[in-house]
Amino acid sequence: MYFHPPTFEAGPVATAIGLGVIAYLLVLPLVLRRLKSPSTRPGTPASRVYRFTCWASLGEVLAAMAFVGTATVVSVADVGLAAPTVYWFGDNPAATMVALLAYWGWPLLIVGVAVQIRAGARQRAKIARGEAEPPRLPPGTAALLPRNAGERAWMVTASSVGALGTFAVVHAVLVPLLLVRFGLHPGDVVLGVALLSGWALSHGGWRSALTMALFTALTTGAYLFVIAGSLLFPLLFWGLFTAVNILGIMHLSRDRPPSVPTKPETDGSAKEV
Repeated sequence: MYFHPPTFEAGPVATAIGLGVIAYLLVLPLVLRRLKSPSTRPGTPASRVYRFTCWASLGEVLAAMAFVGTATVVSVADVGLAAPTVYWFGDNPAATMVALLAYWGWPLLIVGVAVQIRAGARQRAKIARGEAEPPRLPPGTAALLPRNAGERAWMVTASSVGALGTFAVVHAVLVPLLLVRFGLHPGDVVLGVALLSGWALSHGGWRSALTMALFTALTTGAYLFVIAGSLLFPLLFWGLFTAVNILGIMHLSRDRPPSVPTKPETDGSAKEV
């Protein structure tokens, strides 16, 4: 069993909007890399990326609304507004593999996050006692660490709105477009959505891209195969993922490596704290 929107028909306008969303995701990391590069423009790379992410994510939500609103035929069940019903296995080998991954991938992910949090707590304790140096982060990660109260506020806002935009694009646009309009197998839909999501976050380095691809594959697999056609649990998963991500960035920003300099603000924003 897998979710197949029962009445959805995209139509020409919604199809064009969906293709535009895919093109936007392909171009997005190129734009973000440009915003992160050294520049004479006001603000730090992190502040520029956070501000852009907020506005771009609001655009993603509006694009998802436009996609659904211009579809030729659409019902609430087509966009995941249904009561959750759990399905234990798929109706073919490929579907079964994705369903099992969606079930058992979550415990593995939770255990991995717990191990990372525990290791991070021990590392911070060593740093506080002077027994270890702050970690040297990959350039893509270090460039996006908030360096003052203003950037921390933008980071929290960008992460929250960004998760909402990604959630809307994946479940309201990409899944019905690829599954119904282009007739892809649901396993291929999971793979395609994961690759697009990972690529969209590739400006932050391969670790960020891989994390996003795996998480999106798990949420989309759960949506298509396990809790088929209900957005309740994917929304909960994205909320937890966003909260953990925000806390992780906050901890990293407190232990910012000394090799990453703090550039003075030139746009009158808050002082360093």
